[in-house]
Amino acid sequence: MKLYIKTIIILLYIQISGAVDTPPMLNNYPIDTNLDFSINFTEKQIISSDTHQITIGPGVTLNTHIKVTANEWKSDAAGIFKATGKTDYLFGGGANSTWNIFWDFSTAKPAEPDKNQAIFMSRKSGTTDGAHIIFDTNTIFNVADNSNLARGVFNANGSASNGPNTGGIFDFRQNLIVNVSNARAQESHTGDWLRAIFKMENHAAIYVNYDPDTGTTRNPNNIIQLQGDIDLDEKYATKGMGSDSNVYMNLTNPESFFIGRTAMGYMVLNLTLENGGKYFLTGSTDVKTLSFSNPAFDPSKPFDVGDLAGISYVDFSKYASSNTPGPYCLSGCARSDEAYAPRILKVNRIDGNGGLFLLSADPQNGISDRIEVNNLEGVHYIYLDTYSPLKDSPKMVVANAQNVAAGAGFEGTITRFGLYDYLPTFDTAPGATGGTDFIVGAAKTMTPSDVSKDLFGVFSIPYLLFRLGSDSLHSRIEDLFNPLTIMGAWAKINAGGIYANNFATGSKTFQNPFTNVQIGYDGASLYAEDRFFYGGTLEYTKLRTGDKQLVGYDGNVNSFGFGAYGGLVDKKGLVVDVSAKYIYGAIHQDIYRAGAQGRYGGHIFLLNTRFGYNFYPLLKTRYTTRESCVGGKFCRNVSGSAQVRDDSLYIQPYISFIPAMMFSSDLAFRDMSNAHIRGHLDFTPAFIGKIGVLGVKNYDLGGSNINAKASIEYSQDLTSGGKATLVDDVNIPLEHRVISPTDHRVGLGIGGDWVFLNDTLKLSGEFKTEFFGHINTYWLFSFGLRYKFGEYVPKARRFSKEKPDVMTPQRFKQRNPYKPYQPRYSPPKTFHDKNHFAPY
Repeated sequence: MKLYIKTIIILLYIQISGAVDTPPMLNNYPIDTNLDFSINFTEKQIISSDTHQITIGPGVTLNTHIKVTANEWKSDAAGIFKATGKTDYLFGGGANSTWNIFWDFSTAKPAEPDKNQAIFMSRKSGTTDGAHIIFDTNTIFNVADNSNLARGVFNANGSASNGPNTGGIFDFRQNLIVNVSNARAQESHTGDWLRAIFKMENHAAIYVNYDPDTGTTRNPNNIIQLQGDIDLDEKYATKGMGSDSNVYMNLTNPESFFIGRTAMGYMVLNLTLENGGKYFLTGSTDVKTLSFSNPAFDPSKPFDVGDLAGISYVDFSKYASSNTPGPYCLSGCARSDEAYAPRILKVNRIDGNGGLFLLSADPQNGISDRIEVNNLEGVHYIYLDTYSPLKDSPKMVVANAQNVAAGAGFEGTITRFGLYDYLPTFDTAPGATGGTDFIVGAAKTMTPSDVSKDLFGVFSIPYLLFRLGSDSLHSRIEDLFNPLTIMGAWAKINAGGIYANNFATGSKTFQNPFTNVQIGYDGASLYAEDRFFYGGTLEYTKLRTGDKQLVGYDGNVNSFGFGAYGGLVDKKGLVVDVSAKYIYGAIHQDIYRAGAQGRYGGHIFLLNTRFGYNFYPLLKTRYTTRESCVGGKFCRNVSGSAQVRDDSLYIQPYISFIPAMMFSSDLAFRDMSNAHIRGHLDFTPAFIGKIGVLGVKNYDLGGSNINAKASIEYSQDLTSGGKATLVDDVNIPLEHRVISPTDHRVGLGIGGDWVFLNDTLKLSGEFKTEFFGHINTYWLFSFGLRYKFGEYVPKARRFSKEKPDVMTPQRFKQRNPYKPYQPRYSPPKTFHDKNHFAPY
């Protein structure tokens, strides 16, 4: 990303300023500088051969953009610099300085392999020996797509005197970051298509984070990131070990890597991998010396390649072949995307201990990548990234060593294919070409992999949806007490987190945050002394699931539901509440250890029946005025008092039953090991029983009401998930049933609501939490809004052509002339009366 940003900065600077610089470069750059050169190989070199030092000040960044306008390379031309004579050249020198180079030369005509053409060259034609060129600065080199590199970026082009190290030396002492994978390939003398970072002839040396005086790493914190190849000119070198040219490259931290290959037949690369440095092959390659230094690890313990940040390894399996003309890997270059063809790594000597090799294999056809080493020292490990099941496969030769030191050898590590981990054992046998072959033996142990555990976790998600659906069931029992509204529309938001056990470990938990939005409309009616309500609801739930740090998968669920609800309140205190709901969940999970995505749908139908009884523990005094008559003729009003229940406080014990049906689901995908994995979740009945106590206190504030609520409940789930079955190409099914068929938990809740604006608007809020369960809704906040409706009251028109109705007098017969204070019945007339029940 940093390279990309710096490149963009260069291009923006050029575009904005329009400045074009004239070569050669200066000797000193004490401040940040942007240079833009346009060349056609006829003018002076960008760096003069007479310039033996270019100083880049401490902390200074020198951005250099080179655009080549020529149609072809000029013979004996260097794109940036060409040394003269056996002398020293120094670029940089300042601590934390950076030289950022961008090369743009997209000519259609390829360079001639026999011509002395490159971007940096250690020797001019006609001279005897090459120069010693030191880069004591952070060096970054990038190219435009399809750019022509000629023989390569750094060309140590040999010696005529044939003395040791006289063919040119490139010495990189700080960070080195080079990416030429998007450049045009050049055909090597070996027939390989290469994009050369380093090209050498005879008696040449290239030091990358390597001190030749001590033979050790120059700075273990130097970041080396190379994407390109290494080539050796056939005319000036002897094939095999006869070459006296060498590349010494030390990759000594997790940020350092080499992605590429060397020309087949030439062993010039001396590679040291320590503390997480890595080498990714893009084809068969040759290495002279391969040295490892890894901390000890257990090869029988499953691991993911993504977890090997601190382990150094050689990876055959990640990148596709780069042996193609034109640019490489402009967009995607996974080896799994191409037809499988075995690769060979030839090494003269492997030393150190704990080296790890990631090989690709096709056990079904008995072919594998292969390591061929002349001298093997230490114990090293091979991980097989298989294209087919390892079980019952033909024996495969994965390595051959001509000479094996005492106690040395190769051992297998846990290999995963599909749902199973395999621990291969390596048999040894005399090789067909001598030495010792290491062969994948027939004896293997097979255990369910972490991927299978992750998938069982993914299949536990429908039960989480069921639990959330049961937690969010809507009721309006309280609306039939204070205040006694009849009909209305409402909206509610629930947000919280539901915890579930980690299926991989069985103990740790991880949180799944969720948000639930509901809307609904309902009405109520009065029958005798009972009040009824009925309504419908729509809902949407967003659930974030999993945790890739804990269980290896994460994703989200978008669920939609609809339902109906109803209930009654008896005058004596009986409460019945019934709800039914259908939920569909679109489940989408990224399964990291499988390198795949799991998608399936969950269908749930649930029903809730809740019974409660209201107890009113407090009494209040009611003062009354009644009519007292003597002889049935003479009557008068008499005052009195009585103790009646206080409806502002009640305690409601309740019991709830929530049965549900979770319908079967299926998923299928192809994972990174090329296994076809299928999963099935059986139809699962579920049931939750609850018993609890709810307390409600009403405060009548005159123009508004406040209800305060608190609850405690005990819940028992008869199951916490269904039976899931997994199968892969090995066709040995894996089944998982929930370990504990029941789940017990305790829930607490507090909340309240406020009704105001003549009982028209209600705002509510609530908090709930659960403890001790296998699955806990650990926290839940809900906020609601309800608006009541009444009957429409028509208004008279101000201007009417019709005559107003004549008000006719109405006469009423006085039933009892001795009871003048008896009120007559009249229907409700006001908006408030029409949308409220009369008190009991």
